[in-house]
Amino acid sequence: MTEEIAIATLDGKAYYTFTRILKSLGISFASLVPGEKTRFNTKLILTTRREKPEIDSNNILCVEELDHDLSIAKEKILNVSYLTEKEQLAIGVDPGKRIGLVAYYKNKRIESLVLSSIGETVNRISALVKNASGAKIIRIGEGSPLLSSQLASILKSELGEQIVVELVDERGTSTLTNSNPEIDGTRDEKSASLIATRQGRKYPP
Repeated sequence: MTEEIAIATLDGKAYYTFTRILKSLGISFASLVPGEKTRFNTKLILTTRREKPEIDSNNILCVEELDHDLSIAKEKILNVSYLTEKEQLAIGVDPGKRIGLVAYYKNKRIESLVLSSIGETVNRISALVKNASGAKIIRIGEGSPLLSSQLASILKSELGEQIVVELVDERGTSTLTNSNPEIDGTRDEKSASLIATRQGRKYPP
């Protein structure tokens, strides 16, 4: 086996929580019985606090340490298991009456949703930024210039040097969204996904 993450628990609820997160991230894993020795080089073992004393490893994350927020839980697992030089949180935002938001962390898609207000969007981005390590870049589509500038201004005011904000030219995103079946989600989420990966101009200049 070559899996770098293992789940070592007999707790059915904890096991379900772990597998749900790992499968959503596309990460393979091994299943162990607490106390069973691994035969491969694991970066991380997932378990419960009750079973932790049975595991001989320094790289342990307990289910009780994870947030009930699925995206934040994903960040915590990736923080421990994916230590790379280019640790980066990239968030794409498609502003409008419905605000699409997609977040990638260490090249893994951790969140995709639609929000209804700037306040909700700022709060959600702030939570993701707080729990991520490394560079954090927020890319905002310029389809609604006034709304885009307003959102960019609020984010820089609240998060300051923690983040880099870019305003992204949205031209062509609709065509790419419609022609790319590999991108999941609503139209707003698909546009946000493309914006997240498209370089823009820094805000403020």
